[in-house]
Amino acid sequence: MTSSPLTIAILGAQGTGKTQLSAELSAHFENAKELRVLDAPDLHRANTCDVILLMGLDLPTDDATLHKQQNLVDADLRGNLLALNHSFHVVYGTGQQRFRNALHSISQHAPALQNLRQEIAPRWTGPCETCGDGDCEHRLFTQLLK
Repeated sequence: MTSSPLTIAILGAQGTGKTQLSAELSAHFENAKELRVLDAPDLHRANTCDVILLMGLDLPTDDATLHKQQNLVDADLRGNLLALNHSFHVVYGTGQQRFRNALHSISQHAPALQNLRQEIAPRWTGPCETCGDGDCEHRLFTQLLK
């Protein structure tokens, strides 16, 4: 029994890197018959997809008109996706970071693709970055109370 391919929809406003990410993912999964990437399908088609990636608005732009248009399109896409009651992942980052974040989002829906991105280690693990000593924590908070 063969399963249907995992379908990934890439949505976003103009200038958000949507087409570039679609091309990168298509190239990355070129030989994977179990994955299909759709660049900017209409919302009703996207609603039938297994994974929806919405491009974040974090790429820099000096064009105020484009920035305003991006915000309007983004708000419209989010509103429509919420109205269709479909979950989606927002992908942020630039270059390889954006690509790795997209892979991580995809891997959440495909157990065979787990560990596509190395997990990010937490920066803070205790009262300070260099120790986890309870006495140190007590001194820190005692000093803060003074």
